[in-house]
Amino acid sequence: MVILSRKFLEEFHSNLIELNELNLNDLHIEEIEPNTFRRLEFLTKLSINNNSIQTVHKGAFNGLRGLKYLDISSNLIKQIECNTFIDLKNLETLKIDKNEITVEENILNGLENLTYLSLRCNKVNELSIFKNLKNLQVLELSECFLKIIGENDLNGLKRLKALNLNNNEIRTLPCNLLNGLDELEELYLKNCSLESFDSQLLKNKHKLVKLFLNRNNIKELDGDIFYQLINLNTLILYDNLIKKIDGQIFQGLNNLVILDLSWNKLKKFDPKQFFGLNSLRELKLDSNKIENLDPKQFENLKNLCILNISYNKISYFDSEIFNGLNKLVSLNISGNKVKELSLDLFEPLNNIECLDISEMDLESFNKEILKTNKKLSELYINKNGITYLDFDSFTEMVNLKELHLRGNNISRLEKGLFTNLKNLNFLSLADNKISALEIGTFDGLINLQTLRLDGNRFEILDKNVFKDLENIHEIYFDDCNLEILKENFFSYLYKLKRVKLNKVEPLDSIKTIRNTYPRIDFEFS
Repeated sequence: MVILSRKFLEEFHSNLIELNELNLNDLHIEEIEPNTFRRLEFLTKLSINNNSIQTVHKGAFNGLRGLKYLDISSNLIKQIECNTFIDLKNLETLKIDKNEITVEENILNGLENLTYLSLRCNKVNELSIFKNLKNLQVLELSECFLKIIGENDLNGLKRLKALNLNNNEIRTLPCNLLNGLDELEELYLKNCSLESFDSQLLKNKHKLVKLFLNRNNIKELDGDIFYQLINLNTLILYDNLIKKIDGQIFQGLNNLVILDLSWNKLKKFDPKQFFGLNSLRELKLDSNKIENLDPKQFENLKNLCILNISYNKISYFDSEIFNGLNKLVSLNISGNKVKELSLDLFEPLNNIECLDISEMDLESFNKEILKTNKKLSELYINKNGITYLDFDSFTEMVNLKELHLRGNNISRLEKGLFTNLKNLNFLSLADNKISALEIGTFDGLINLQTLRLDGNRFEILDKNVFKDLENIHEIYFDDCNLEILKENFFSYLYKLKRVKLNKVEPLDSIKTIRNTYPRIDFEFS
C-alpha cells in the first residue's frame, strides 16, 4: 500500500518548495495524508492520475493556495469529503474523470475561480449542484448517469462556453434549460436518447459554434430551430431518425463549415435547402434513403471540399450534378446501385483528390471518365463487377498514390497497366480472379510500398514479376492457392519487411523461408 505523505514527497523529489508542477501518476497511491502538500506555495499544477485512491479526505490539499490545475482522474475514488477543495481558491482546472463517486454540491465548496470542470464517467444526480461556480467556462459531464434535468439547473453559469452531456439517458430537455447561457459556444448532446429538440433551447445562442446532436432518436426538427445561430460552424446530426428536412431550416447559417446528416432516413432534398451555405466545406448525406438528386442540388455550395452521398438508393447521377463544385477534393458516391456513369460526370471536379465509386454495380471502367481529374491521388473502385481493364486505363493518373480494386471479377492484368503510376504507394487487387501474373505486370511501380494480392487464384509466381518493386514493404499472398515459392523468390526486394501467405509445402518450409530472409516478417495463415 502506497500512502502519499510529506515523507514520500521528500523522497520522491529533493527540492519540493520551489516546484511549479508535480506529476504523481501511475504510482499505485491508495491514500493521501492531510497536509502532504503544505508549504508548496509555488505549485501550480498537480496530477495524481491513474492510481488507486478510494477516498479523498478533507485536508488532502491544504496549503495549495497557488494551485491552478488538479487532475485526480482514473482512480477508484468513491468519496470526496465535504470542503476537500476549500483551500484551492485559485484553482482553474479540476479533472475527476473515471472514478466511482456520486458528485454532491458540498464537495465543490471553495472553487469560486474554477473555469474548467470534468467529471466524466462518475455519477451526477442533478445539474443544480454547479450553480455556484460563477466563473465556470467548460463543464464536462459525459457518461454521468444523468436522467432528469430541471429547467433552472444551469442558472448562474452565465460564463459557460462549453457544455458536454454526451452519453446520458436524458430523453427530454426543458426548453428553458439554456436561458441566460449567452456565452455558450459548444453544446454536446450525443447519445442522450433525445426524441425531440425544442427550438426554444437555442434561442439567443448567437455565439454557438459547435452543436452535436448525433446518435439520438430525433424524428423531426422545427423549421426555425437554427435560425439565430449566426456563428454556427459545425452541425452534427448523424444517426437519428430524421425523415424530412424543412426547406428553410439552414437559412442564415452563413458560417456553417461542417454539416453531417448521415445515417438518417432522409429520402429527398430540395436544392433550396442548401441556399446560403456559402461557407460549407463538408457535407455528409451518406447512409440515408435518398432516391433522386436534383441536377442543381449542390450548385450553391461553391466552397464545398468534401461530399459524401454513399449508400443511398440512387440509381442515376445527372451529368450536371457536380457542376460548380470546382473546390471539391473528396467525393464518395459508393454503395449506390448505378450500372453506368456518364463520361462527363466528374469533368467539373478539377481539384478532386479522392474518389470512391465502390459497390456500384459497374461492369466496366472507362478511362475517359477521369481524363480531366489530374490531381486525383486516391481512387476506390472496390466490389464492382469489373472483369477487364484496358492497358491504358490509368495512363493519365500520374499523381495517383492509392488504387483500390478489391472484390471485382478481374481475371487478367494487361502488361503495362500500371506503367505511368510512378507515385503509387498502395495497390489492392485482393479478392479478384487472377490466376497468373506476367513478367512486366508491375513495371513502373517504383514507389509502391504495399501490394495486396490476397484472395486470388494463382498457384505459382515467377519472382521476376516483382523485380520493379524496389521500394515494396508489404505483400499479401494469403487466401490464394499459392503453395510453392521458388528459391530466392524475394531476393530482389531489398526493402521488403512483411509478407503474408498461406502455409507452404515442406519443400519450402516455413523455417527455411524465415532463415533465408531474416529481415522479413512472415505471417502464415
